[in-house]
Amino acid sequence: ARDIFDKGYDFPKVKLSLKTKTESGVEFETNGSHDLDKNRTSGTLKTKLKFPEQGVTFSESWNTSSELETELTFEPKPVSGLKFTLSSSFLPSSGHKSAK
Repeated sequence: ARDIFDKGYDFPKVKLSLKTKTESGVEFETNGSHDLDKNRTSGTLKTKLKFPEQGVTFSESWNTSSELETELTFEPKPVSGLKFTLSSSFLPSSGHKSAK
């Protein structure tokens, strides 16, 4: 019952969120929502793969707008608090690409 107040549920929208993790450590998260007033549906599929020994995390998400986002993070163990991140996105319908 506490989720009703903590997760931001509002009436004209229906939301679904699922998370799972494989035995090999790959994390999957699926989020979807439908706005009953605007009759609009959206969703996202996210995957995350971690290599803790090397300090590397690879994340990828794909949404219903066909936007593909990728993030590669490196956190070297010898230097606590240091973090390098490479992010990119690609929108196939327009060919738009970005990276930072």
